[in-house]
Amino acid sequence: MVLLARVPELGPIEPLPTYMSRLAAANGASSLRDFRRHMGFRLDRWVGPADVCNRLSVVTGIEAGVLMSRNFNFDHRWFTYGTQRLPTEGLFRTAPRYCPKCIEGDFNNGAGRLDVRLRTRFPWLLTSIEVCPGHRVELVTSEVKYRGDMKLDFAAHVRTNWREIEKSIAEVKDTEVHPYDSYFFDRVAGKQTGNELLDPLPYFAALRLCTIIGDMVAPVTSRGRTGKRIGLTHPSRRMGFDVLSSRSSLLSFLTVTGDSFVNDNHRKALGLYGKFGEYLTANIDMAELQPMIEMVRDHAFENVPIGPEDGFLGGAGVRRWHTLRSAELETGVYFTVLRKILVERGAIPPSERGKKDSSVVVSVADVEAAAADYNDRISLEALADRLGLLHVTVRRLVRAGLFRSIYGTTSNMKEMFSRRDTDAMLEQWMGGLETTPLTENLVPLRTATRGFGRQSTELIFAYLDGKLSTKYLDEDASKTGFERILVDRREVRALLVKQPPGHKIHELSDKFNLQSRPGKAFFYSGFFEIVRWEPGHGRKAFDVATSESVERFFRDHDSLTNFSAGWMKRNQLHRVLKAAGITPLWSHTGTSINNVFRRADIEEFRKRSS
Repeated sequence: MVLLARVPELGPIEPLPTYMSRLAAANGASSLRDFRRHMGFRLDRWVGPADVCNRLSVVTGIEAGVLMSRNFNFDHRWFTYGTQRLPTEGLFRTAPRYCPKCIEGDFNNGAGRLDVRLRTRFPWLLTSIEVCPGHRVELVTSEVKYRGDMKLDFAAHVRTNWREIEKSIAEVKDTEVHPYDSYFFDRVAGKQTGNELLDPLPYFAALRLCTIIGDMVAPVTSRGRTGKRIGLTHPSRRMGFDVLSSRSSLLSFLTVTGDSFVNDNHRKALGLYGKFGEYLTANIDMAELQPMIEMVRDHAFENVPIGPEDGFLGGAGVRRWHTLRSAELETGVYFTVLRKILVERGAIPPSERGKKDSSVVVSVADVEAAAADYNDRISLEALADRLGLLHVTVRRLVRAGLFRSIYGTTSNMKEMFSRRDTDAMLEQWMGGLETTPLTENLVPLRTATRGFGRQSTELIFAYLDGKLSTKYLDEDASKTGFERILVDRREVRALLVKQPPGHKIHELSDKFNLQSRPGKAFFYSGFFEIVRWEPGHGRKAFDVATSESVERFFRDHDSLTNFSAGWMKRNQLHRVLKAAGITPLWSHTGTSINNVFRRADIEEFRKRSS
């Protein structure tokens, strides 16, 4: 075979069948069908395409590999074009389809016969593409359909329907070009694209995901007999592409879909993320889809109450969230108890408390902590028995902060404490002590304060603070806690009955025989050194006048009441001292009561009057 007389140039993205239509027209054939029959090119049989491309290469001078890459190679419901694998149903061969602007450019810039100039671009033949991004116009689909034996014979259509093409060029209008249109046009055209989620996927998978997600986010519309939405295919794909334009937008979509899934009272992973999740599950073995599957699975475990046992997208992952129902199944703790504990701890916010148990979502960490505390719980009565103390004493220790409840601080739950923490504290307090029998002075710590007017809690804190040097364990192992700890009663007395370093207000008033209010005024009159005394163990601090300053003042001064005792009546003494010109050092009211005089003045007056 020799080269044909006229071989038109093969367009950059021109399919082989439509190129052969131009080749037939250039060499005088009446149709592509007649050209194939005459030359023996039976591509329509879908068999032996390599042999046909080799023979076609001989007569055109175009490399067979290039021709093979432009051919439609069918395999059941799929076909390949170059490196793209696409579903056969997505290939539009019913009627001519074209961009009026591209056709106009071919007409103005080409040479030769009209039907040979106009080239078909592969993206025009895909039902998923409806816009020419370069010219920003919609593709036109001819009302004249191809005959059954003349599929893709575009040159023959141009010869017989040029007026229709002229009309479409004249009436063309600009349209909006969405990033979806540009992206998928560029993908099939072999141009560079930049979508981190869709670029790794085969074309058909990327398109299918846009369709599925778009159908999920598109508003509800009427449906046909097949159940599919009517008139939203292309717009919904654009919506799906917007979701898949970045990781952040896809994750936002997953968050909204996951929240809806939980709110619909689902407890299993079945149905999670709807059709999108079903598609990923059905294609879980697709290597190109693995990065997206891992991202979706990680997001699901991060945000939705599912676990590996649910088998979502292969089942890998670690559970991070529970519903109250799944928490009950895993921990064995009744869900109403878990709800009360988690509400008390703030793990279930007020906005969630009115929801059903299967819709309340709580972190695994909070559930495990609540379940562990529930299984470790002991009541106040059990705590008192474990400590060997009276209930009232344990209550005081709880109020003082020595023991903290693990839950039950609200009115609708009984207060509970930790058995594990209690045993650890007792081991710390009692560990290493020697055993010895009871004696007159070695008594149980629980009763060691009897007769001292002190509460046992004071002694317990003193013991825990290390203020007692003598401490043993009772030989009787049946006793528990502080009932078994032995301390020296004498040491306890010295510790608890210890007096402040001076006089309190009422003690100073008694010493000088002053009334209560004047006594307080005298206490703060500046004659004494005042210090702040901290008794500790929760008792309030108070002021005392140091013993040294009181005794030093008392050596040279005393009250009129004390001076008059055994001498004369206080009122009478007050009058005679006043008549003698002897005035008090301190006086509260100016009367005979609540006065303080110098001893030297009183002694001198006594000598003169004797």
